[in-house]
Amino acid sequence: MVHLIKEYITSYKKTGAICPSSPRLAEYMTNEENLLSSRCVIELGPGSGVITKKILTKISKKCTFFALEINPVFAEKVEKDLGATVYLDSAQNIQKYLQKHNLQHCDMIISSLPWSFFNQQTQKHIFESLYNSLTPEGKIVTFVYLTIFLFPSGRRFMMMLNQHFPNIQKKVVWKNIPPAIVYECRK
Repeated sequence: MVHLIKEYITSYKKTGAICPSSPRLAEYMTNEENLLSSRCVIELGPGSGVITKKILTKISKKCTFFALEINPVFAEKVEKDLGATVYLDSAQNIQKYLQKHNLQHCDMIISSLPWSFFNQQTQKHIFESLYNSLTPEGKIVTFVYLTIFLFPSGRRFMMMLNQHFPNIQKKVVWKNIPPAIVYECRK
């Protein structure tokens, strides 16, 4: 937790959270019946690795898994502590790493990206990259804090989410600091 607070203070736009995700949020983010049968799962913004740890317990040994993280402290921590493959890069470059693993698409993207910190163009590029990286039956699971709707970037996030994904389910996670909304989005 100390690492997270320090990173938030020194580079909040690369961190996005002041507290680690709660066990309840991690469970909701990985509560997907198809996670075990997925051939490729990608995590975006693993942060301190709470959700990563849960993903690693739910995917099969045959599943290709990697994460993209822009904060070097978190990338190193998750790789070292959990043995996960973490690339120090932006979510916008997801295709580059799929190709590195000889893949064109993934079955699922689990994202903890701080959507409210992104400007309109960045949000648009990330949404397009994610959408184009999913299989036709692919799914993205992401969350936002309830406070996001106080900002124009939060309303923009919802608009883009609805534009890209026709099938969205949401759950509120009250047992998290701050409370969060998890979105499960199918192509």
